[in-house]
Amino acid sequence: MNDAKFRELYDSCQEYCMKTLKKWTFNQQDAEDAFAEAISIYWIRYKQGKIKNHDNIKAYILKTALNTYRNKIKTD
Repeated sequence: MNDAKFRELYDSCQEYCMKTLKKWTFNQQDAEDAFAEAISIYWIRYKQGKIKNHDNIKAYILKTALNTYRNKIKTD
């Protein structure tokens, strides 16, 4: 995946994920933090070859972001 493709993926996932994340986190900053961490996790796993199914990347990133947020509130 080149930089332009990743930017396209980032933009489309951000739009898709932020609506749901804002409902779960109740604030913009926590939603942005969870999304940023999730997209980073996706990128690292993609580069390592750990992402086998590319059918619904948006849902994968959203679920990762929600799990990241849940883990954060458990430890706070």
